[in-house]
Amino acid sequence: MFFILQKFKKRGKKLCIIKKYLKSILNRRGKNMKLVQQLILI
Repeated sequence: MFFILQKFKKRGKKLCIIKKYLKSILNRRGKNMKLVQQLILI
C-alpha cells in the first residue's frame, strides 16, 4: 500500500514538472494557449 502511494508521489512530481514546462511555453507564445490549458486541466 505504502509503495503504491510512493509511486503516485513520484508520478505527481513528474506531472508538476510537465505542467511547469507547459506553462513556460504558454508564457512564451500565446498562440497555443487553449491547447496548453486543456493539457494542464487533464
